[in-house]
Parts: sequence; structure tokens; C-alpha cells
Amino acid sequence: MDFLASFDKFGAVYKPKIKQEQKNYQTVFGGIISIMIYMVSFIYFCYKIYQFGKNEVNPIQSIAYEYTQNLTMADNKDFLSFEVLGTQINPFNRTSQILVPMMIFQGYEQMEQQAFFTQDDIYNNNEVDFDIQKYTPKNISLQNGVGDYPHKVLIVLRICDSKTQTNCADDAVIDSFFNQNNLLIRTTVQTEQYNSFHRSINNMSTEMIFALDRSATFYQRVIMQAQLLEIDEAPLFPTYDSKWIFSDQFIQTQSLGQSFKSNFPALFITELSMSSVTQKKVVQYIKVSQVLADVGSIFSSLMLFSIIISTFNEFLMEQELIKQVIEIYYPQFSKFEFRRLLNFGPISEVRFEGKTVDLDQFQKFYENAKTIAKNKLTVHNSIYQTSRLQFAIQGLVAREALKKLKSQGIKLNLNYDNNFKSPRENQVQGSKSSVIEYQEIEDHVNLQFTDGDFNLLDEEDNSQHEKQKINEENQENH
Repeated sequence: MDFLASFDKFGAVYKPKIKQEQKNYQTVFGGIISIMIYMVSFIYFCYKIYQFGKNEVNPIQSIAYEYTQNLTMADNKDFLSFEVLGTQINPFNRTSQILVPMMIFQGYEQMEQQAFFTQDDIYNNNEVDFDIQKYTPKNISLQNGVGDYPHKVLIVLRICDSKTQTNCADDAVIDSFFNQNNLLIRTTVQTEQYNSFHRSINNMSTEMIFALDRSATFYQRVIMQAQLLEIDEAPLFPTYDSKWIFSDQFIQTQSLGQSFKSNFPALFITELSMSSVTQKKVVQYIKVSQVLADVGSIFSSLMLFSIIISTFNEFLMEQELIKQVIEIYYPQFSKFEFRRLLNFGPISEVRFEGKTVDLDQFQKFYENAKTIAKNKLTVHNSIYQTSRLQFAIQGLVAREALKKLKSQGIKLNLNYDNNFKSPRENQVQGSKSSVIEYQEIEDHVNLQFTDGDFNLLDEEDNSQHEKQKINEENQENH
């Protein structure tokens, strides 16, 4: 059992009391600082919990760039649109067409591997809004492919040619359309960004406006950048939700001349592709444990003041103990009145029973007395003084008599009905107890000791308090 007990890390250590009613030396100043630390820590804790509940704590976000191949982004929403501005003539009128939209999907190996979506397919998919003259390609699927030439989509706006197409507008109407001032086309690209405060994915629009010129071909290249968004919103354990989105785009523009137009007769060309460089964004919201750790760190910082307060209390405790030791040897020392700077600074004046004491002479006595008192408070000095007392007693009492002191003690009073009577009464009446006779106690107990000897050398105030209590009990019994 002793072997197991040797592993106990929770063993209690006896701490003697500084005073009868106090184990630790505590001050008003230390109490005020402690209350302030607790209040500030509690207020900060409530503030952090409020922020956590209202989602006002910024999450931890990290972004990394990676090279990804064969990534396919399919079934995307309408992230690209074209709108003609500055005209009352509808260029997408199905029965009187001026501009004919066309979509071409191209592979990465050969330009000839391509699929055409004609205006009939576009009209059947309801991709044209005739009210606002807006063309929005739908169900675009992108792949970054393998190699230097990725998959791409060509979105083309051509002038309707009656020789190869049907339902074209009259030449006069087409001329009137292109002769308008401020004839513009607006390209809108939609990307998505995660809003960490509202915990939602918001659409972000980028608009580009270009002039339509019948004699030239305007070319723009839109490169979309994909992002893998991972979000952890769990309050305790990590739980990630992943989603691929288009987070950014890169746009290149160029105006082409007649030589390009002869090979590919188009008015406006948009090349749409996806970059092989992708983003990985991780959003991790603050956990409850992190909030508590944050509060704990602030509390630890505030507790640094405890070092100062503890040092201050140790100084005051030492001064108080030194004063008590001096008063034990010099009872009149308690009548001295000291005036100090801020109650613990240097002594500026000393008074005894209303009279001023010479400060220099008192300082010499006081410094010497403090040195002696400090020495008496050490464990080594206490053991030394005990040993000297032992040697002194051995010089007066025989060794055999001293050995008998090990068996000496106070006669135990087992008459519980008379516990509060005087020690002498207890001793006399104890022999009449029906519970146990004093003679049954071992004979080596010295009968000259009484109950009163148990607190004989205690402080005078405590002894007076006990005597007063016994007298009051005796009066009630009478």
C-alpha cells in the first residue's frame, strides 16, 4: 500500500495558519485587483460568446493554387450573357434575324473535332430574351483538358446571310441597325465568391461593353478559374462541405481585320475556356474550444498582474509577521504609531502614546529588531532554539525524568454531560461517570494535567473568549 501511495500526486501539504482565523495573507488591494481580473475575464468571455453566436468571429481562411488536369465543370448556371444596347431594333428576331448566335465546342487534339450548335438549337433552348435583346448560353460544360490546348467553347455572333440562312431581315433593316449611333454589346461574366459573414455564396458580375462595327470582328478570350471551396461550419469537430465554383476570370480582347473575317465571317467572337491552375480555398469557422482558448489566453495575460500582487502581499506578510514577533518580545511595540508614504513606504514619523519618538534612534532599534525577527522566522532558527531549550532542560532535569515526559498528557474527560464545566469540576465528577472510571485509564497518565492545560499557551484573546463562554454556560446551568 505504501508503494501505491508513493505515486499519489495529489498529496495534501499542511500549511500552518498565519493567524487563528486566516491561512493566507490577504489584502484589500489584492482583493480589488482579483475582482477586476474576474470581471474583465467574464465580460470578455460574454463578448466572445456573443460574437460566436452572431457569427461575428472571422473564420480561418487559406488559399492554395494547384495545377489540375481533366477537371470538368458541367451544368453551370448562366454565368455568361450578351446584351445589345443602344437600339430599338431586335437583332435576334426569329422571323427577321440580323444577328445569328452560334456555339462551337472544340476539343484539344484537333480544331476539326468540334460540335456546332446552330441558331435553331439556341432558340429551342430559350437562350434569347427578345424583350431585352439578351443572349444567354445555357448548359455550358468546360474541361481544362490535357496538354497546352484545352477544351474551349466559341460563342459567335454572325450577321445573317440570306444566301446560306433563312428568316434573315431585309438588307435595308440590317443597314438601319448598323447605322445607329452608340450601338454597343455588353458581355457579363458571373463568378461566385463565398461570403464568410453571411455563410453564403454570392454572385459577382464583371461587365465589359464594346462597340459593334460591321467592318471588323471583335474577339475576346475569357479564361475561367475554378475553385474548390471547402467549408467547415461545425461548432465542435471538423466537418467539411466541398463544392467547385468559378471564382475568377481572365479576359483578353483583340480587334481582328478583314483577313480573319474572310476565313470566318463573324461580327463578335468569344472564346471561353478554363484554366488548368485552380484554387483550393478552405474556410474553417471558429470552434467553441478556440473561443475558450482565446478567453483563457486573455485571462492568463491578466493573471500576470498576480505576480505583482503576490510579491506585494509577500512583502506585507513578512512585515506583519516581523511586527508580531517583535510584539511578542516587546508588548509595548504595539502602541507605536507609524506614519508612512502610501502606508508601506519609508517611515516618516513615529509616535508612542501621543508623543513623538526620536526617528533616528528608533530606526537603529527597529532595523536591529527586524533582523533578529527575520532570523526567528526561519525553520533553521526554530530547530536551533528548540535544541537549545532541550539542552537547557536536560541541564535541570535528569534524562530518565525527561524520557517519562513522552507518556505524559492531559487526563481525558469522558463525562460528556459536563463538558462545559470547569476543568476541576470535570475531574471530580468524572470519577462518578457511569460510562468509564478515571481509574480505568492507564496509570502512567499524570493527574496534575487538566483540560485547561490544552490551550494554556494560546493567545490571550482566545483564552479569555473561552473563559467567558464557560462562565456563561455555568450561569445558565445554575
